[in-house]
Amino acid sequence: MPEVRPGMVLRLFFLHAARMADQKGWKRLLKLLRRFLAKSRLERDISALLKTRFATVVTSLGGAALDVDNEEDFEVIRLNFHRWRSYQETIREQKARADRARVEAVPRLSG
Repeated sequence: MPEVRPGMVLRLFFLHAARMADQKGWKRLLKLLRRFLAKSRLERDISALLKTRFATVVTSLGGAALDVDNEEDFEVIRLNFHRWRSYQETIREQKARADRARVEAVPRLSG
């Protein structure tokens, strides 16, 4: 059984409260709660609770995470990893092209 500390419980409560505040559009409460929700601290808490390494990654690319729960999942991912990476690279390149096109479309100020 993992050691559950009071600060850990409080942070997880704040995390759920922040999610609810975000869903309800309560921006002031959300801003207040975020002050107590350092990403690195939450990652350590979750790692301790799950007794494993846990990390989060923010990405603008869909499908950027792989979830391995057992040997069968691992084997499927291992066999398809290069296809998945190629797909991710295609998405990244498309996004980069779209971003460049947006920047080029912005009118320049003449001086």
